[in-house]
Amino acid sequence: MTVNERDIEYSIDIQLTKLGWTIDHKSKKRNVYKQQPRTSEEKKNLDKKRPDYILYSDADSNKSSIIIEAKKPNEPLHMALDQAKKYAEKLGTPIIIATDGYRLKTWHMKLAQPLFVDEKEIEELFNIEKTNFYISNNIYKSYEGHDEVKQSDLIKKFKEANNILKNEGLSAGIERFSEFANLMFLKMQMEGGKEIAGYNWKDLSEKKGNSLFVSIKNVFKSLRNEHGSLFAQTKIKSKKRMEQLIAILSSFHLTAIKHDIKGVAFEHFIHSYTKGLKNDLGQYFTPRHIVRTIVNLIKPQIGEKVYDPFCGTGGMLIESFKYISTNITKKNELLKLKKETIYGTDNSNVSKIAMMNMIMFGDGHSNLLQADSYGRFEETKKKYDVVITNIPFSQKTEYSDGYFVVPNSKEKNGDSIGLQHCLNALSDKENARAAIIVPISVLHIDVLENERKYIIENFFVETIIELTPKCFNPYTETQTAILIIKKKIGSEKNYTKYYNIKNDGYSQNAYRIPTFGENDLDKTIDDVGYEKINLYDRADVNYRFKYISQICKKDEHPLHYFADVKRGDQIAPNTNPLYVTEGNNNLMMVSDLAEKHIDYYLDDSKIKINQKAIDETKPYLFPKNTIIVPTSGKASLLNHRALLAVDSYLIQHVTGITANNKVHPYILFYFFLNFNIENIVYDLGYPAIEPQLLRNLPIPNYSEKKQKEIIDLVSDLIEHEKYLKEKHKKITSL
Repeated sequence: MTVNERDIEYSIDIQLTKLGWTIDHKSKKRNVYKQQPRTSEEKKNLDKKRPDYILYSDADSNKSSIIIEAKKPNEPLHMALDQAKKYAEKLGTPIIIATDGYRLKTWHMKLAQPLFVDEKEIEELFNIEKTNFYISNNIYKSYEGHDEVKQSDLIKKFKEANNILKNEGLSAGIERFSEFANLMFLKMQMEGGKEIAGYNWKDLSEKKGNSLFVSIKNVFKSLRNEHGSLFAQTKIKSKKRMEQLIAILSSFHLTAIKHDIKGVAFEHFIHSYTKGLKNDLGQYFTPRHIVRTIVNLIKPQIGEKVYDPFCGTGGMLIESFKYISTNITKKNELLKLKKETIYGTDNSNVSKIAMMNMIMFGDGHSNLLQADSYGRFEETKKKYDVVITNIPFSQKTEYSDGYFVVPNSKEKNGDSIGLQHCLNALSDKENARAAIIVPISVLHIDVLENERKYIIENFFVETIIELTPKCFNPYTETQTAILIIKKKIGSEKNYTKYYNIKNDGYSQNAYRIPTFGENDLDKTIDDVGYEKINLYDRADVNYRFKYISQICKKDEHPLHYFADVKRGDQIAPNTNPLYVTEGNNNLMMVSDLAEKHIDYYLDDSKIKINQKAIDETKPYLFPKNTIIVPTSGKASLLNHRALLAVDSYLIQHVTGITANNKVHPYILFYFFLNFNIENIVYDLGYPAIEPQLLRNLPIPNYSEKKQKEIIDLVSDLIEHEKYLKEKHKKITSL
């Protein structure tokens, strides 16, 4: 959907009005000026320059408080921010903002940094009260008269609650989370003074024992009458533990905290429980900045039906609700948003958490339900205009009836059915579209070849965004990608935009500290910095969505034409010490390659295997002059290389490339010295190289002159290596 500059300004106008700013030029309370400042002196200082918005938060002063620069279509947001800085310097304005009506970047001119709340960069326009607070304070706290709770302190509270629920006998994960979420919802509803069943939070916090239990029972009965079975009676039986949980929730003001409360709680209760492993739900908490980027790309509108078939706690739907509501002013549109726009499903009790989240955010929970989306082929067929989701990873499902492609693998076919379910749910409207987070393997693994072929032939893959494996830290480094897929209507471009995200705005480690300035995610929204790929050229490489240069040119041959490519054997010296007792035969490990990084004459290994190991496991013996490289684990990204000087056995994490009589082995060694193995690694989080990809690598047909030069050079290096090793042996023997 094309957005022009006027659309952006219209959105900003609505948001400012909702926040209490006055734009009407006829009003005496006017504090928003467009294209010109309030005073003639400021006009003079600007020297005919025209900021988009100048805001004045102090009614008794003509000094501007904020300059807002609206991002022009196809203009990077940081450029708009740079322009706003120039205006602010001329006027002495303390705060600047650049926005496209939804995405927003801020800057405090005095502090020379963005505006933050507890290490979270501010993402929304704010009211006059907050503006004055930002201007006058260097440390940003809550603005509701309550102390801001740091996320680290919040997690400590959740840990304490988790232990209480553990002692109550509730199962780790969703059962504990659901129980605590009920009480959190109750607290957030009552914090503003609202009464439920005649009680407010102060009443509950002062009650003890049976009196507290009776009150809680009455409150949940009232909530069930209003919201149905969403609120079951508490499973907590201990009076003391109920008092402890109420005390924890009473220790901070939930609605004053500038975090996605349910998201933080979900992270702690679910992912601290699973330790970031692929849990049996296949669920991962999608970071908010990733969700916001996806919603900005997909741009859901009022009048469309938005569906998340794997909604979890509802993050995607809440952000979609928020995006649509930004530009709504009419009551009938707001009612349509709440009742006929947001749809979601989740197979677990987490669906109830999504409903609670939607109620707290402004409703819109009417069309959320607990169900197995995989099995809802007919109920959801062509029903939704926008599908936005993070599919469960590596799940099993028995449902395949009705879907376009029957998965090849019955063991873990959830990736296939999950992806197909999303596309099946798209309506026949011209602009029907889906934004789907998938594990990176969906883009390349052979068992999903038919699914990718079907998508290419029946849909338009507009954008592929390969995310950094750090995006889901600290819970998992499973690498993911975002697919933006549209209905094929005949007018689409003949290429797909492929983004490779290296910097998502956070440090690339487990700490995930926000970084300043432009990042690669911004480029996806600004529509710059992508590679053009033609997916129809992928047919001869299993319709892979990730571009790999595997198509040989006229002067090239695939590696398997020149060599036998084979992984090492499943010999496990660490778990079976009998295999290495008094051994004499080399077993080359990754550590042997890592010791020197590049070894032209690898003739010895740290671990030896004996004849018993050879007789029982019958490993494959790799001959002298085999090129060996690590092909699984993080070491595969480090480009370790070695040339075997003697016949050796290899561990399974190492692959051997043994040249045939068509080429000298030194030629292949030269090629691998100059080849970056990362080019054929799909999942940088859990890297491994598929043998088939390695076998199909295009190898140049070097000229005879070039080959002679290479052979002579490598021969010299080998002799030098042998000389150094002999010297090393003499030194160590002294």
